[in-house]
Amino acid sequence: MSKKYISYSDQLARFIEPILDREGEDQESLLFKAQMGMVAWNYCLSQDHDFIPYAKMGATDAYQRAAAQSTKWEKWMKGLVLRKRAKFSQYTNFLVLAEIKDKPDGSQTLYVESAPLEIMMGRLPE
Repeated sequence: MSKKYISYSDQLARFIEPILDREGEDQESLLFKAQMGMVAWNYCLSQDHDFIPYAKMGATDAYQRAAAQSTKWEKWMKGLVLRKRAKFSQYTNFLVLAEIKDKPDGSQTLYVESAPLEIMMGRLPE
């Protein structure tokens, strides 16, 4: 039985919707907010699954630094952490890369690479 494909690019885009500017984002701003979303997403996974090596990679520090930058960022990060646990808890892949890619038609899209939790934790799925 094969697993259903999940587009983590689509999931991250949906996940960060509340912090996106309704008038549109420039590429730099979209990528920054996507990376903030990745930090919040992976922070939740590391906490929920007691994945200490992720904290050693600097995610916890990055989360805390971003949250400490300003009240707006703190609000965003706290909101994203709550959103991950409330609406995206079924998605357990770590997000390992986010970038903006050009499509053949000239438009741009958010591209995300992810890895299963078991692989990130050094355990192979059975």
